[in-house]
This record gives sequence, structure tokens and C-alpha cells, in this order.
Amino acid sequence: MFEQSLSERWQRGAIDLVVIFAVLFGALVVTFAIKVVPVYLDHWAIEEALQAVVDEGNSMANASDRKLKRLLNRRLEVNRIEFLSADDLEFSRSADGLVGELDYERRVSMFSNIDIVVRFPATRVVAGGG
Repeated sequence: MFEQSLSERWQRGAIDLVVIFAVLFGALVVTFAIKVVPVYLDHWAIEEALQAVVDEGNSMANASDRKLKRLLNRRLEVNRIEFLSADDLEFSRSADGLVGELDYERRVSMFSNIDIVVRFPATRVVAGGG
């Protein structure tokens, strides 16, 4: 009788431990999602703004890089993108038309001194959505 009681206590303790680890893992996943999802939402907003500026600049005959960067800065301000400026990207012209290229990374603090680094290498937008 004593052995069965001890075994039941051990099993109950093991189940409690599994539940604690499951809750901690779930909290970690939720925290990660809360930190990372806005980074991707900002990136999609940046791509949309860059695409709009490239399309608009392609339709203008003499659109200088300076004017295009001003247009993009306005769009970034409207979307409340404060970590990036138009100086971080390059415009060039190719056979397809105007091309905007952007290469950046975002750092988001996960816990105290642990950061999440999300890289967006070689984001390239061509006039006409290509």
C-alpha cells in the first residue's frame, strides 16, 4: 500500500512538471510571436511603399533619386516606419525600368540582453510589380 501511494505521488509530480514546461514553452512561443510579427508587418509595409514609389518614379520621365527618396520618406512616415530612412536604399535603372533595392536587418529585444535579429537581404522591387 505504501509503495503504490509513493508511485502515485511520483506520477502526479511528473505530470505537474510536464504541465509547467508546457505552459513555459507556450509563453515563450507567444512572446516570440508578439515580438516578430510586427517586424514582418513593417517589412510588408516597406515593400508596398517602395513598390508605389518605384511605379510612380518609373512613370515620371526625369525622376531623380533625391525626389524618389523624398517620396519614400513621406510614405514611411505615414506608415510610422521610424527605424528606416530612404537613405538606406538605392534606386537604379535597368531594361525593365526603375529598380529599388533595400538590404537591412531589424533587432528586437526578446528578454533583457537577448535579441532577435531578422534580416531582409536584397529586397528588390521593379517597376510594374516584377
